[in-house]
Amino acid sequence: MRWCPTFLRTTTVLAGILVLVLLPIRPAGAGVQPTSGPFGLFSFHLPSGWILQVARSEANLQVYHATDSAAALYIEVVEAQYKDVQEAADRIVAIYDSPWGLANFAIREQPLELDVGGFAGLMLSYSYQTAASQPVFETRVITLYRDHLVSVSVASETAEHLGPMLEDVLATWRWIPND
Repeated sequence: MRWCPTFLRTTTVLAGILVLVLLPIRPAGAGVQPTSGPFGLFSFHLPSGWILQVARSEANLQVYHATDSAAALYIEVVEAQYKDVQEAADRIVAIYDSPWGLANFAIREQPLELDVGGFAGLMLSYSYQTAASQPVFETRVITLYRDHLVSVSVASETAEHLGPMLEDVLATWRWIPND
């Protein structure tokens, strides 16, 4: 049997339509997306409306942007060089507040101790300015897990929703046990 080009085009189009009809359609903004962090150390649910920015992410850094605001979520994992989270926080603040650090760096609130999935964590809230003199407000949670410093932060040009955004991520945070 010889295949007619028109028959092949029609069959391809019909197959494509069938696939589209049978695929589950998820409304925009529906639910959350299960996500795992760098090195498979943890998982969390990414709130709807957040998209991974592949071009800005690296092996140890995941960058997400909110589709409905200018907020960004940063999750970074580096080899721990600190004995505890307070030492790590002190080092972060010293770097950011140095002459080569962030412009107009200022601590907004005193560090807050908290539990991050059963491990000691510290929340830091600060602000700074970009090279274009735009204000940036950032809230960062750091913890130590399996010889790694894990940092989760939310940054935006306004400070009003940073806490709830970070709480949404941390509420579903789960450490993945070492096999």
